[in-house]
Amino acid sequence: MLNISKIINKDIDEKMKKIFKSTEVIKKQEQKRLKEIEKRKLNQYTSYHINILKIKENIQKIKQKEKLKQGNVKDNIEFLNRSFNEKQDSLYKQLSDKYKKQRDNRNSLMKYEQFFHKRKMSFDRFSENSVVLNTHNKSPRGNIIKFQYMQNTKSVEKNKIFNVSRESLK
Repeated sequence: MLNISKIINKDIDEKMKKIFKSTEVIKKQEQKRLKEIEKRKLNQYTSYHINILKIKENIQKIKQKEKLKQGNVKDNIEFLNRSFNEKQDSLYKQLSDKYKKQRDNRNSLMKYEQFFHKRKMSFDRFSENSVVLNTHNKSPRGNIIKFQYMQNTKSVEKNKIFNVSRESLK
């Protein structure tokens, strides 16, 4: 019996060793599988974060490009506004110069018309005086007629001078 018990114990020991070995192998495989899972997760995690970092870098690059484009657009808009304002100022200056010339021409025309009107009035008075002189010429007042004749000749000379100056104004 003892012998049987030894054999049974031995068998049990061997079976236990086999079970122990198999559990060891299973444990090792499980640990290996867990390590692989951890490694895969770590790879996924690092690749995910690397991808996120790459995306963030790309976003930063895009933002910098957009800022540069926006700065260029602002500069272009400022340049266009400046050139537009300068062009408007030059056009306004040209227009004001044109209106100033028109006003000056209008004023000189008005002065010319006033001058012409005065000369016409003077000539009309002269012709009236000459008619009056002709009628009085028959009268005995010779000194008055001579005086009036002198005045009329002076007026005619003034008219000639003014006519010359009027032509020079034209």
